[in-house]
Amino acid sequence: MGWLKWPNLLLVLVALYLSTQSQMGYYSSPEWINIGRRYTEDLELIIYSRGRIQPGEETSFLIEVSDPVNLVLRFSGEEQSINLLFDDDGEQVFTLITPNQTSSEVIIEAETSYGNSKFWNLGRLYR
Repeated sequence: MGWLKWPNLLLVLVALYLSTQSQMGYYSSPEWINIGRRYTEDLELIIYSRGRIQPGEETSFLIEVSDPVNLVLRFSGEEQSINLLFDDDGEQVFTLITPNQTSSEVIIEAETSYGNSKFWNLGRLYR
């Protein structure tokens, strides 16, 4: 059993080294990352994010819709919102400033022109 501690220690040291080499950080990618898909009536909504999601910073999102709709997107509990109008199915890129909080979960809310709301939970954000 004593000989197993050395390979385990080596794995831990390699993991620590590799974690310091990434400048991108948690939830960070230059590619679009799928946050989730929601359905309401006959409408399908898919949201993607790109880059690092940090409190109080601007974050890029992409939303895809399956049918024409007017959407209001915001973080729950925040006043800042963005209106997106889709004349047909398609996608749009938008940016929102994430709430400057780390104590509770951050949730994206999409309200449709039909009055329905859908939510995407991003979890707690860390600095």
